[in-house]
Amino acid sequence: MEYRQTRFSDVCGTMDELKRLWEEERDKVFKGPENCVEPLLEDALFMLSRMNERLKEYRSFVEEVRRCIELMEKVEEADLEGAEKAADFIRSYVKSTKGPEGAEFEKLDDAAESIRSVANDQESRLRTCKELALKIYASFMKVKGNRKWLLEEGEDLKGNLEKKYQAWLPPEPHKEKILEFLVKSRAYVIEASQPGEQPTVRFEDGGLIPMSRVRWDPDIQNFYPAGFKPSSTGRKYRPE
Repeated sequence: MEYRQTRFSDVCGTMDELKRLWEEERDKVFKGPENCVEPLLEDALFMLSRMNERLKEYRSFVEEVRRCIELMEKVEEADLEGAEKAADFIRSYVKSTKGPEGAEFEKLDDAAESIRSVANDQESRLRTCKELALKIYASFMKVKGNRKWLLEEGEDLKGNLEKKYQAWLPPEPHKEKILEFLVKSRAYVIEASQPGEQPTVRFEDGGLIPMSRVRWDPDIQNFYPAGFKPSSTGRKYRPE
């Protein structure tokens, strides 16, 4: 999947800026669209493409889970009724027989083995279900990736993130805001491919910004990369 920096963390912020341009800077739009309009359109299509790829991953996950469920539904229950009948036979036999002399132990052995056979059959069926459940879990872990979807009880996710990425997190107040998004799984970290390189923040709507360059603008309620200051009026062009 392609990685590159976007001017906003999502398509909505990108469209806000596009609409702002032709409302507030119309001459700029038509005199040099390749410099102001085209980059925003490229960003939007890039983010949509990334979201579409993510949707394909979810669909693959659904297909794998569906296959496992179909196989699990084919696992029938073991013959507990047969085991109960064998147990009833043993009970009645030992109660009705006066002593070991003349007892037909072969029949008792057969009944005991019948119960054992049901147990072995049950274990095999349970093992099959366990393997299928593990495949579903493996599929879940694959589609989840390194995203922090589940927070273990007592786990200080924010503290762990702050400690792990202390060299790359942006200054305050941007740091607090991006940590909030990471904890709430509204953004994820793409680890660097090489040691010493900084990680990238991937936002849930497809935007990508290197972690140290992440900035938050309260006026537009959106993230943007350092060096690109969005207009404070962009938010007003978003439909209610």
